[in-house]
Amino acid sequence: MIRGEYWIVDGEPLFADGSIGDMDHAAYALQHIRSLILSEFGWDDDSEMLCDFVVFLEALESAAGTRSMPEVLARLFSECAGLGTAFWLLPAAFLLEDAREAALRELGWKWVKKDWVGTFRLSQEDKEQIAEGIDRILEEEGIEEGTSDELEIRILSTGKSLCLSAGELLGDGTPGGHAGTLAVYCPQPGYGVALDMDRDRLHFCYAGIGD
Repeated sequence: MIRGEYWIVDGEPLFADGSIGDMDHAAYALQHIRSLILSEFGWDDDSEMLCDFVVFLEALESAAGTRSMPEVLARLFSECAGLGTAFWLLPAAFLLEDAREAALRELGWKWVKKDWVGTFRLSQEDKEQIAEGIDRILEEEGIEEGTSDELEIRILSTGKSLCLSAGELLGDGTPGGHAGTLAVYCPQPGYGVALDMDRDRLHFCYAGIGD
């Protein structure tokens, strides 16, 4: 069904296939996370080079007066938003955590690759964002959704996956959908062997699927 790779951010798709475009999933996530942290210190530049660690450190020193992660952590806690989103994103900004996973968990972004969607949780709001994003992706790609086509929704917080028809996800009332254990990573998502997967293995599954 879907041909490309995207992030869904608040229902809006961002094309994230680095083999074709300028930025992949990792670059989008890292750029946004570092920009968000810098904005806590009044930084309002629109630099697109924050994925470069040296550029990020220089911007951080300019905005916060330090390049030290512990000092930035202390300032975020005492002077900014306390235990806000930026606080929890800081390890990813300093490359101590996968920025893609941090974006899924802390920012609620949705990871799309062909007929596979990654989300940290799957609340009703998450379903609505996925549905809106998929609808716009299909429109951009010039694809008419089929009610029998299925998407594999992988839920990072539980290690489970849920297969939903496109019609059901897009809200046309089509019945269907079935839950299952997450498929082991294969070159193309959705073609693995169903098995139980603990939290650590799930991380590698996400980190291993493309950029």
